Amino acid sequence: MERQWIPAFRLDHIARGASKLFKHGRDRIAVFHLDDGELYAVDDRCPHEGYPLCQGAVSGQVLTCCFHNFKFDLPSGECLVGDEQVRTFGVRVVEGTVQLDVTPPDPAVEIERRLHSLRSAVSADRVGQMTRDVVRLLALGVPVRSLAQEAAAWDGAHAEYGSTHALAVAADAERLAAPGLEAARALAPAFELASRASARRAPHPEPVPADAGDPATFADRLRVLVEAEDHDGAQALLAGALTSPTLTDAVLEEAFLLLASDHFLDFGHAMIYANKVFGLLAEAPSAARSATLSGLLRSIVYGTREDTLPAWSGWRKRVTEATERFGGWRQQTAAVADADGLLQALLDGGNRAALQAALDALDAGASPEALMEVVSLAAIHRFLRFDPAVDLNPGVQDNWLSVTHGQTFCHAVRRALATSWHPDLMRAVLQAVRMVSMTRPLDAPEAERVQLVAGSGSPGSVTAAVQARDPQAAVSAVLGCEVATLWEPLRALAFADPVVRPIFAAHVLKQTLVAFDDAEALGTSLPIAALVRFLASPRQERNVARLVSEAIGLVRDGAVPRVLVDG
Repeated sequence: MERQWIPAFRLDHIARGASKLFKHGRDRIAVFHLDDGELYAVDDRCPHEGYPLCQGAVSGQVLTCCFHNFKFDLPSGECLVGDEQVRTFGVRVVEGTVQLDVTPPDPAVEIERRLHSLRSAVSADRVGQMTRDVVRLLALGVPVRSLAQEAAAWDGAHAEYGSTHALAVAADAERLAAPGLEAARALAPAFELASRASARRAPHPEPVPADAGDPATFADRLRVLVEAEDHDGAQALLAGALTSPTLTDAVLEEAFLLLASDHFLDFGHAMIYANKVFGLLAEAPSAARSATLSGLLRSIVYGTREDTLPAWSGWRKRVTEATERFGGWRQQTAAVADADGLLQALLDGGNRAALQAALDALDAGASPEALMEVVSLAAIHRFLRFDPAVDLNPGVQDNWLSVTHGQTFCHAVRRALATSWHPDLMRAVLQAVRMVSMTRPLDAPEAERVQLVAGSGSPGSVTAAVQARDPQAAVSAVLGCEVATLWEPLRALAFADPVVRPIFAAHVLKQTLVAFDDAEALGTSLPIAALVRFLASPRQERNVARLVSEAIGLVRDGAVPRVLVDG
């Protein structure tokens, strides 16, 4: 590439020990004339927050930004104290005129430099730097999906026990993102979550691939390894599958859905993640695919198998007895004959009654898809019924996130049914039934529940009610609006930091997307009403007080933390 040298000013217009600002198009260039006669030029905008470096102090060849004390090596632009490197410009003097090299950086080189900076920021939990690098990479034309894949891959490669909520947020980023640089609002939370889970952790070692074998038996062999918690064996088999020329994504995706349905894992996270990951990884680089799927597999191997708890013993027995009927149920296509009765059993009948009602509906010919529509609607009602006093009670562990999972898990199970016809996915259907029924203790007293009555709503009145922390007004306004009019304002609200902790932000983002998906699929605005009630209600996001109380109870009294959900 031919260099673009341009005249800036006469050398005698900048004294030794002085600096001078030169503007060229969008470039603002700070030129420094050192005491020894050397000339250096850097971007005047400090990469930290953009303050003018031409006002900084120079000692030797070190430039200090006077606003936040970041220090830069003038010849190289390297950041000596702080985080981000500053761009340098070539300088020469021709016949007494200072000339500057304003050749634009090679985009490919600049992208790689910014990716290196982004990874450095994620590794050190520097949220400001990673956010600026995301914006810069978007400005360089890097697609949203590519950056989302980067976040998910980092999370998968570094998080101690496997993929975290960073995977779910990254997978949703492309659909949530606004055009242009505004897409950073959807991407930055994924990188923040990835960083919080793995800052300063080395990546997991790559396994030696094992022979993936026959694609027809791959899923069953992987399930055996995971059931035995043979992490190394499972990772080796996955690594072999990712390099196999005969094992397709369809086989891999079904395998992960089956792994996620073999147990009720981590309050449903495994199923939620497994449903998102392959859409995210479409056309991803092989390294990103490997890191992300390895991280997801790690989270499944180490995940808490909540269906093995004593409280699930009755459920386990009845589901085991029903296993031989899975294949027949999976082929059924009829509607639920008594949808209202099933809904009532799910909401008010208790665990045993809810499971019996679901089994009866399936035995009567209802399709799993039709059954899950009713279960999803029940999960939405459970979300609407949630008692905020539970969330605010430092004596219990249950909170708002407990009921957001019900809706997102049911949504994930419906997606799994649309992806695979495997009979064993029926286990996930019956897990969803249990999940909805077992969270009944979190319901508010009937007299204190939000009323599902439509008001004269508008998008503006919905967001105003949320900001005023008026749940009833927010719900009524939603029920009085056209669903299509609410997407843009509620997406914007989700990006406006309505919550504080990153884990809550992750749930707001995925809940926003699921709310609109469910509204379309189920033909009701209730999912969006549940979303705005959550946003408008009081929340206790910090949990240090509860943790201290639990620690005192454990150490002093041997007390077990209190939960209301019959898990």
